[in-house]
Amino acid sequence: MKLIFKNKLYILVTLVVSAILFYLYNNLEKEPVEMSPIFISDFSDDKELVGFSDTVFIGKVNSKLGTKKVNNGPETQFKVKVIEEIKGSLDTTVIVSQEGGYIRKQLFVMKGDKLIEEGKIYLFAGRYDEIKKDILVVPIHGKVEIEIDSKIPEFSNRFKLAHKNEKYYPDTKKR
Repeated sequence: MKLIFKNKLYILVTLVVSAILFYLYNNLEKEPVEMSPIFISDFSDDKELVGFSDTVFIGKVNSKLGTKKVNNGPETQFKVKVIEEIKGSLDTTVIVSQEGGYIRKQLFVMKGDKLIEEGKIYLFAGRYDEIKKDILVVPIHGKVEIEIDSKIPEFSNRFKLAHKNEKYYPDTKKR
């Protein structure tokens, strides 16, 4: 009788411990997986960033649309309201994609980057994808958070000047 009780107790404890470990494994914050970007230029230079990009604009992130797996990892899409165009011709609302995102509760980001956040205002620089109908921002430098509205004119002027003096790339045409 004692042996049967001990076996049942052992099975119960094993099940409880397994359930706790399963819950912790699936719900604890995991360290982000950092992907390494490969840059063809120094995009910390505004002129090179703007020259490489089809579109440069200031926009407010309305919502996150989702994350999908693409060739190099996850890509997260956001619906963004355009506040001001600096380069390119855009609709009032656009879809912006960022390399990175969550897959099965695991965050993947470019090294030195962080995910775009809903409700925030950014300066965006990227290339329009005709097939996906979205703008893929340049990792790290292609989205700069504008923390207070009063800074919008400063960013606007800075990148308009960069647009006037931008560096052109062989695969881009002057826009």
